[in-house]
Amino acid sequence: MAFFNEAKIGVIKILLHPTEGSIWISIDDDERDYLKLLCDEVFNRKNFITSMIWQKIHSIKNDARHISENHDYILVYASNAETVKFNLLNRTSEMDERYKNPDNDPRGPWQSGDLVANEERTNGRWDVVGPTGKTFNVPTGKHWVYSRDNLKELISENRIWFGVKGDSFPRKKRFLSEVQQGRKADTWWTSDQVGHNQEAKREIRSLFQDDVFDTPKPERLINRVIDLASKPGDWVLDSFLGSGTATAVAQKMNRNYIGIEMGEHAYTHVQTRMKKVVDGNDGLKLSETLDWKGGGGLSFMNLRLALLQSMNLVIR
Repeated sequence: MAFFNEAKIGVIKILLHPTEGSIWISIDDDERDYLKLLCDEVFNRKNFITSMIWQKIHSIKNDARHISENHDYILVYASNAETVKFNLLNRTSEMDERYKNPDNDPRGPWQSGDLVANEERTNGRWDVVGPTGKTFNVPTGKHWVYSRDNLKELISENRIWFGVKGDSFPRKKRFLSEVQQGRKADTWWTSDQVGHNQEAKREIRSLFQDDVFDTPKPERLINRVIDLASKPGDWVLDSFLGSGTATAVAQKMNRNYIGIEMGEHAYTHVQTRMKKVVDGNDGLKLSETLDWKGGGGLSFMNLRLALLQSMNLVIR
């Protein structure tokens, strides 16, 4: 994990978009609370969004000294918590499988929801007549969630389900085509959703036949972060680039990006990896998932040399 101080984070703050910018920092248990205080100072505590909990290890470490530590945190701050917006994640197949269409409704699959709410309300109880003539009413102490006129209109629009035989207690039909086409992210990111440390190490070994990085991040994890925090064409900055995972994923997701790395592996690993990504032959699973065939390009530069060249031009 890269070392952060107030000056470094302060520079990143300046680079964030003033209304839509966000910073995502991976940190372990040892340093999480210290980093939180530092970021509260730099970004203002009111701009703290949340801490994601990433299950970085997918099995129990029985050789742990005390307790198996299976997670890291990802602290999320915004440049402005009042204006920042995060994207929805794709709906899962499990979510969509809950919707059926037993009556062949032309509006497509649906699932039913309750029409009854707790508490007794004035004019909140009345008889509802089903298609077979059977009447229904809410129990004492409860009320219909819709007014008499609204419920009557829903019945006329075939949005109320009385069961296959038409004699079951009424429920509202909620169509898949009308629900929010996405899902809010939560703070518990399991290894099966976004990958784990061993997956990240396998990716590095498949690219370079070595394992020189202590804490590489799986591409699926970075994919989740970029997916939530940006849209195609936005800028992604990783100021501690490591093995180049962030820029590799940003390229595959059609984001602009800046990656900064001081180590020699900027040449031996990042530059090599990015060439494979641009050529479309890095061979990693995310490329297949995103249907990435290669494309685009990038500029790779030595900042010190670039500054010296710039100074030389000024002198001339």
